[in-house]
Amino acid sequence: MRLVSGIEGLYPTEISTSECKQRAGRAGRVKKGWYILCSERGIEDRLDFPDPEIRRLNLENVVLRMFTWGLSPLEFSFFHKPNRGLLLKAIQSLKTFGALSADAENRVTADGRRMAELPLSLRSARLLLEAEKGGPRVVDRALKVIAIFETRGVVSKEFAGETYSPSSFKSDLLNQLDLWEDQRRNGRLISNKKSALAREIYNELKKRLAIQPARGTLSQNEQKHLFRAILSCFCDGVYFKGEGIYWREGEERQIERTSILNQARPEMVVGLPFDLVINREDPRTGVKEEKYIPLLTFCSEISLQQLEEIKPFSYEKIRRVTLQEDRLRVSEEVFFGSRLIKAVAVEPDWQNPGEQHQVLTLAIGWFEKNYDQLPGCGEIEKNRAWFAEAERALGEKLPPFASALRDYLYRQLRRSLKIDDLRFFFQFHPALHQLSLRQLLPYRWLKKLKDARWPGELEIKEMHIPVEHIDGRPFLKLDHAQFHRLEASDVRLPSGEAPGFILQGERYRGWAEAAAAYNDLLKEQIFQRKWQEAKKNVQVGDILDVPFPLTFQGGNGKDNAVFEFYSAPAFEDDKVVLFHFRTREEAQAHFSGIASAWEERKTRHRKESMDNIFRGKGWKVK
Repeated sequence: MRLVSGIEGLYPTEISTSECKQRAGRAGRVKKGWYILCSERGIEDRLDFPDPEIRRLNLENVVLRMFTWGLSPLEFSFFHKPNRGLLLKAIQSLKTFGALSADAENRVTADGRRMAELPLSLRSARLLLEAEKGGPRVVDRALKVIAIFETRGVVSKEFAGETYSPSSFKSDLLNQLDLWEDQRRNGRLISNKKSALAREIYNELKKRLAIQPARGTLSQNEQKHLFRAILSCFCDGVYFKGEGIYWREGEERQIERTSILNQARPEMVVGLPFDLVINREDPRTGVKEEKYIPLLTFCSEISLQQLEEIKPFSYEKIRRVTLQEDRLRVSEEVFFGSRLIKAVAVEPDWQNPGEQHQVLTLAIGWFEKNYDQLPGCGEIEKNRAWFAEAERALGEKLPPFASALRDYLYRQLRRSLKIDDLRFFFQFHPALHQLSLRQLLPYRWLKKLKDARWPGELEIKEMHIPVEHIDGRPFLKLDHAQFHRLEASDVRLPSGEAPGFILQGERYRGWAEAAAAYNDLLKEQIFQRKWQEAKKNVQVGDILDVPFPLTFQGGNGKDNAVFEFYSAPAFEDDKVVLFHFRTREEAQAHFSGIASAWEERKTRHRKESMDNIFRGKGWKVK
């Protein structure tokens, strides 16, 4: 037995000179005998002594006991100093199985102290500790499983991997346990020698641990506890199905022939890796060769659903929030035995405050990093300038602008961030395009600014517009020329309050009222300039079917208001002209006065048109 790259294996090894002499010494002890060295290598080509076990076997229990005694195995002066790599591998295994703390201090945990007291390997100790959570009957079966495991199986060469366990959990150890407990019926499949050794280990463990046998069939819940304990002791050995093999992190193995999983070949298994190297002679060529067989032993079938349900030792599911370029990513990572088993992309859990905070913090960090490239940065800079002006107006220090902006963004994102594309979100979300101090400052500061009658003026489109405060409300004082240059989106106070307007001395409570008054004035001006004195000659035949008064568009006002004017026919001598009117009422009043004359004119025109048609055909018309 050797430990190579952290994996136990059975290797053919040339014995040392001292071992040759020891065995030769046995010849002739009872009667005459000979010792024959059956090897192509002579005694002089061998090592003087074999490698000590401390340099070739697993050191987990040795290292754990040394830490328990307060000794550091990495600094201890051994008689035969083991390979440092074996010591580090043992320390890592102790951390994986929970015997040592996961940090660099290598503190022995409470489980580690229990494990150090048990006469078991680290893996078997973990199994027993987990089994204790299931009750006496689970512990009794766990001791039998440990005995089977420490004996390296109790089945004979005739066993070919048939399933005998009725359990819904597929496990080689559970299968061998059921075979062993029903040895009378399955005697052909059980190795007597291994069975006797396992029985001896089982009895010794019961005696040393003072555990009484617990009889009776395991309930479904107890079977679940036992299987959980088995999975826990193999938490470092998760393998995934590949092309004819099982693999993990570049390591490929085949399930041993006696495993019950050879037929089903599940997607994921746990098991104990074991290397077998044999020397053999090719029967066809006679060439001697060394064959290396990487095996996976004592396998159990597992799945992500099963791990989530059973939650064996060291199983952990972590949701991780990351930022990849402009996109937020939430992944769910499943760990077992400190190894990442699977990671899948999932939707953010907005009901989880911790995850929501991670998402929002990353989003705000992205915003601050890409701030200059976003269309809302001009709006933010305007508010930054307002902050500075407000501080000068009050003579006091306001909260830091960056903190106020960050708090505001956090609140907005918490309500409305439902997509992962941050660039798209920040480019089009209205929160950054209509920003004011109302969103950034607490009410007490806004009230102070209002009481200070700030601001005294606004600069809009290079115009300095006075702000008058009347009955606690701000009004912008403008003339018609200034108002004509403004749009509703231009008019914003730092406080976010909607102002009133004083337009040419007339007061209006809001933009809509002021725009309506301005539109009336503008409409009158357009009518006087373009339509009041204008008239248009028309042919009666062109307007026979036109309903009067006729509506037409004559320009636009504020907020894209359409100005409508009206026209109606009138008579000048024998001609017909269209007159224009500002309102429908005016046009209707005019048209009502000439309606009968208009109908007579249309009738006469139709008769004249008909007569002309007949005359064109050569008819005489009376």
